[in-house]
Amino acid sequence: MIGIVNAGGGGLTIDVVGGTAKPTNPMENTVWVNTAESITGWAFGDTYPDTPQAGMVAFLCRPSIAPTNLEIGFTEKSVKLYPAFCYQYINNEWVSKNGSIYTGGAWHDFSQYLYNRGTWNAQFRSAGFSPYAPSGIDPEIGYLHFYLQATPHIEEKYMNDMIINLTGIQKIIVEYTCRFWAYGGYSNAPTFGIFAADGSTVIVPQTLFNSTSGAQSQITPQEFDVSSVNLDVKLCFFTHNDAYQASNAICDLDIYSIKLVPDDA
Repeated sequence: MIGIVNAGGGGLTIDVVGGTAKPTNPMENTVWVNTAESITGWAFGDTYPDTPQAGMVAFLCRPSIAPTNLEIGFTEKSVKLYPAFCYQYINNEWVSKNGSIYTGGAWHDFSQYLYNRGTWNAQFRSAGFSPYAPSGIDPEIGYLHFYLQATPHIEEKYMNDMIINLTGIQKIIVEYTCRFWAYGGYSNAPTFGIFAADGSTVIVPQTLFNSTSGAQSQITPQEFDVSSVNLDVKLCFFTHNDAYQASNAICDLDIYSIKLVPDDA
């Protein structure tokens, strides 16, 4: 592991605290972990500590998806860290924990999610989908609604403009419901794709759940293995027509969550 560990001394300008409620009067660079377990130590780095003790907290750093950067000062120098995931070592395994960093007068939440039932990763939201925004968001459940239509021989894509580096990410989990139908007897289910920043295909796009034409599916989690994708990418939802089908393919797709899972989680 390469990173920073609370080994004592050095004049670190950071305070890591635990508890089930955020501190009421936080100082700059306070890191809060939402946990009922005692925190026995902590570490920032790109991997988990090699020899953790019970209660230790690991902050995994991923610059492209971190909610904010954390500038940690030493006696004479400082270093910027980009923590994106928070885990605590409990009962001999790493358990995901929610937490926040207080910097610049505001709390910035940790999250494994780019989107989760109405809550966005700030960068993912600000980047937006192009060429169109999702056509609606349910205010109660908080899903993203896409109306996708592929005209003959043409696909329609909704690509998020946020560039994500998938180095150290094992899989992406998408929760969704969908229904689809088509004119002329042809149908194509919605598809999830991962593309390089220049638009080239990174992994073969994978079809989401094939519901019966016109029927609504249950909320379905689907995993996508990205362990071999160690570069900058964009995420995309689309439907398309295969092999020059002379028909329209139409799909209603509701996304409930998009979750990143790091290696060995």
